[in-house]
Amino acid sequence: TNLTNLDCRSNSLSSLDVSANTNLTSLDCILNSLSTLDVNANVNLTSLSCSDNSLSSLDINTNTELINMNCSGNPLFTLDVSNNPNITTLHCNDTFISTLDMSNNHDLTRVFCSNNTNLEYINIKNGNNDNLILYGIMTHPCEFDNLPNLQTVCVDELDSNLITAITVQVEHSVTYTEYCSLTPELCNQINGTTNIDLTGDGCDTSEIPIANVLIRTTNGSESTLTFTQEDGSYQLYTNEGTFNTITNINLPSYYTMSPESHTSVFEGFENIDTANFCIIPTETINDLNINITPLSVSRPGFDTTYRLVYRNIGTTTLSGSIEFEFVDDLQDFVSASETIVTETSNTVSFAYENLNPFETRVIDVTLNTLAPPTVEIGDIITMTAIINPIINDYTEIDNTYTLSEVVVDSFDPNDIHVLEGNQIRHNACNNYLHYLIRFQNTGTTEAINIVVANELDANLDWNSIQFETTSHSCRVNIIDDNDIEFIFEDINLPDSTTDEPNSHGYIAYKIKPKTDIAVGDIIPNQAAIFFDYNAPIETNIVTTEILDDAGIGENRLLDFSVYPIPTTDILTIRAKTAIAQIEIYDNLGQLILSQKKEKNINISNLTQGLYFCKVIAENGDFGVEKIIKE
Repeated sequence: TNLTNLDCRSNSLSSLDVSANTNLTSLDCILNSLSTLDVNANVNLTSLSCSDNSLSSLDINTNTELINMNCSGNPLFTLDVSNNPNITTLHCNDTFISTLDMSNNHDLTRVFCSNNTNLEYINIKNGNNDNLILYGIMTHPCEFDNLPNLQTVCVDELDSNLITAITVQVEHSVTYTEYCSLTPELCNQINGTTNIDLTGDGCDTSEIPIANVLIRTTNGSESTLTFTQEDGSYQLYTNEGTFNTITNINLPSYYTMSPESHTSVFEGFENIDTANFCIIPTETINDLNINITPLSVSRPGFDTTYRLVYRNIGTTTLSGSIEFEFVDDLQDFVSASETIVTETSNTVSFAYENLNPFETRVIDVTLNTLAPPTVEIGDIITMTAIINPIINDYTEIDNTYTLSEVVVDSFDPNDIHVLEGNQIRHNACNNYLHYLIRFQNTGTTEAINIVVANELDANLDWNSIQFETTSHSCRVNIIDDNDIEFIFEDINLPDSTTDEPNSHGYIAYKIKPKTDIAVGDIIPNQAAIFFDYNAPIETNIVTTEILDDAGIGENRLLDFSVYPIPTTDILTIRAKTAIAQIEIYDNLGQLILSQKKEKNINISNLTQGLYFCKVIAENGDFGVEKIIKE
């Protein structure tokens, strides 16, 4: 029983009983005729070499101290190394295994898995990819050659030397992903809840949980952020070290937090610390906001659903009304998800009651865009949502939201849009940019998990980000303040062939440009959508250019005038040069109306206020005049 090292290689052994050798640390039984091998009692094994036998199965779950493992040349159909976290070298060449999961082998530096013709899936996302030995003759680098059926490899990072090494050796197309698991493999966790104290006696279990509050933890050099869920809960994943967690990043000034921060100290991994936060109002404030999110594009002759997202970010519980206005010459009302209080040809209104602080609600309104020739491709349609009460609201400007859309024909179901358009004026940079990411499962079976990755441009201020709405419940993870992951775990999104209406999903958030952004700067944005283990689908790239405060250029069109100003309906353009197009912009620089090859434009459906009229001549010259709609 005191035996620690046993070398019985090349002896034509057909059986081997080491159950009594509980002190065994090294066993070498390669090149025998073993069909079974029981090492469950050998819990002290650090080295096991059993290659070139006839083993069809091998159980090493009790051998948690294993460092070196060699089971090559056996007819193994499965290999479970999940309970062997200390393995540094793994040989499993020439077997029948179809999957190889090394996600728990955090010290792994060498893996040899060549000539596994059944191998389809490798998970090597273990937090240690950078320490794998991939190159050099004398160092015995990792081997991945002759894997003809390998389809998917999960890695720590897509931009890595490991991917290069595997690609060179495999010599066929392989899908690489970071999202085989939806939580980090080697981490600690900070979790808790966020509630609001409306009674002034501190937060307890009876207080209202707060959703969509931004939580951030940092050790000074790296950071992780997330939003609270509907029940006020959150989870943050960290490395070792000391982390400071805060939740007052983008709260209104009339709220304070208790505690102001929380410190977590982690030694090693798989630790959990709890940090609960209480939001406390310091003033009595009414503060509502609303926006419109188009859940699909506008197409002539088709229905489009628009989601009205409204939120109470004040300190009082409010009741009131919501008005939704649209251009009835271009669209017809179809339906709404809530009870309509009043309805006219171009307006529907709704009532809401007892909207609590930090509560968000939605109303879906479906409109039918009229068919050609009434509405043509390239036309612009507008709609406005208003939430009341506006009087005495802390920020009245965000009680009204106007959306303008360009009518399109065909479209990509996986896309990203910035609702403010591709240009904004510099003096509008203190306002939010609203981003909408849409996705659809166009595969042949349901998608179990979906991750949408979105990198924030350096000109966007992560401190201002607000989560608006999403089609399905998801968890948000933001790494180092700019890499966002929207994680839809167990979404089970149907494929478009089986269930087209329910094969779609979307995400909407808003964020402000940084205060030092300059005229001429361009803000790009793009998303990558991961459906299960498939290669990511990259969306289009949207851009937002920052214009000078004139918004749409200096006047270069001679001898033109716009009248009458102010007006309630028709604007007339007088110019010596032939007019190609008239465009109307709101005070944010957003295009909301356009008219081609006409001298008149009807603005009767616009709300009262200041606008800009841009006149474009056929020779390319253009000019801008301020107008007032009464």
